[in-house]
Amino acid sequence: MNNLSKMENETPAERTPIWVPIVRAMQAVLALIILALSAYLIHGKYFNTLGFTIFLSLLTWIVVAYNLATLYVPAAKAFRIQFVSLGADAALTVFWLSAMGSAAALRASFKYAVDILGCYNNGSTINSSTCVVARDLAKRAAVANANGLAMMSAIAGLSALQMLLFIGCVVFGALTWNKSRSRTSQAAYAPQKQNEGSSYQMATPQQPYAAEPQPGMQQQQAYTPQQTYAQQPYAPPAPGHQEMPAQQQQQYHSNLPVGS
Repeated sequence: MNNLSKMENETPAERTPIWVPIVRAMQAVLALIILALSAYLIHGKYFNTLGFTIFLSLLTWIVVAYNLATLYVPAAKAFRIQFVSLGADAALTVFWLSAMGSAAALRASFKYAVDILGCYNNGSTINSSTCVVARDLAKRAAVANANGLAMMSAIAGLSALQMLLFIGCVVFGALTWNKSRSRTSQAAYAPQKQNEGSSYQMATPQQPYAAEPQPGMQQQQAYTPQQTYAQQPYAPPAPGHQEMPAQQQQQYHSNLPVGS
């Protein structure tokens, strides 16, 4: 019971292992690296895959900031909802899996070797570079050098690492929710069990004790109705009979049955 009270008094930050904020910090750092690589590539040529990885990087920062703030900032602890954190981690797990596959497919699409005749930049923030290649005198949709291909591979690999980190957070969040649910059930059952024990104790029949007899009751038990006898008329003794003493005569009459 004392352990249960101690666990209930602990804050979410005290119940969180030390590796959880480390994993959250790694997620934020990886998101920053993926954001930088994707932004560098879309400066020359925009791809939907790279735009998606930039969006996921920003969304990852929001989720990491929410989890860390609601764990360690006292003013934000009231906004922590376990299902929101768990759902966000599960959604980002699926999103980073999709980003990994898309980035790997984008890297695999650059499979033809070409000779670049020249490139020029129009000064735009996105999709600013245009290159001319010589391969069968055909204009290619996009070209990339060795550095660009290496960046695409890095984005795919870092997206896979992000997915694994978020899978770990989902598993930890599910276990934490299950433990908190079990503690809540135990806390709700403990007072009920205590009340049932007290009710059983109150319902136990007490050993009966004999009541002390009252004076009136004692007199009623001691009182026995006396028998009454009718007085017989006195007759003089017959000749030849000696009269018995009065004491013996009274004793004789008292032994007679009623109505004699």
